[in-house]
Amino acid sequence: MEKLKRIFTDQRLMSSIFIVAYCLYDWNSMILWCLLAVWIVNNTVPLIVHEGWSHNYIKPRFKLLGYLLDLYAYAITTAGNSIYSNKTTWKIPHIRHHQYWKGEYDHVQWELRNNTWFTLMFAGSSRDQYPNLNSLAILRQSKKRVYRDLTPWEIWVDENNRLVKSTIHLLFFLAVGWEIYFYMLLVPSWSAAPWIYFFTELLAHWKKEKQEDEYNKWWLFPIAGCNAFHYSHHACRDELHVGRGIFRYLHINYWFIRLFYKQLVPMQ
Repeated sequence: MEKLKRIFTDQRLMSSIFIVAYCLYDWNSMILWCLLAVWIVNNTVPLIVHEGWSHNYIKPRFKLLGYLLDLYAYAITTAGNSIYSNKTTWKIPHIRHHQYWKGEYDHVQWELRNNTWFTLMFAGSSRDQYPNLNSLAILRQSKKRVYRDLTPWEIWVDENNRLVKSTIHLLFFLAVGWEIYFYMLLVPSWSAAPWIYFFTELLAHWKKEKQEDEYNKWWLFPIAGCNAFHYSHHACRDELHVGRGIFRYLHINYWFIRLFYKQLVPMQ
């Protein structure tokens, strides 16, 4: 009974079922534009939250642009996904994952061992988490560390990210109507969680218990961008990996960084 309750109260699972069912029911040419939006979103938002929020590899070219990029990221990454909801829950656990990579306290590896791939990608609210990872005491301490470098406006938006996300989604829906909203914002924002888990956790770490078991998957570069070089990201933590040689110029990752960010670490 408890297991059934968890299933039916899992917001991400319910939203996954609804979105997949609606796409199959309403199959039309918008699907192709939707897939393009999904690819763009999942190759640009991770740069904001991972290379930017988590690692400080990149910095927005000016403050107002940084605010707008943050709003874009909040609108996408909190879609039915309470785990990645603000700068604190992005930065602190991720840095801890790097510190304890493959070790006893690596929460990512622990969660991969104790959950199915389906739960991680499509039913994240029901997944078993590493004990005390998001305890109130840890989150309060983490917030102090993250917020000391933010402006009052950035802190308010970060603490009220759910309200901010809901407002963005509501305004977009009212402006363009249901169909465009569904395919161009709702589906891309829903896709962020399974995309992140698949390309940055499952492919990179699944059933790889030692550091030397991991390797880059360069052939995924056209689809996954930076995440194709996940092993290099762990092995060379102070470098920005956006593609090899001239191939980096063919991917949106490179141009997104060049247009909107100052680079703070070497690019490899």
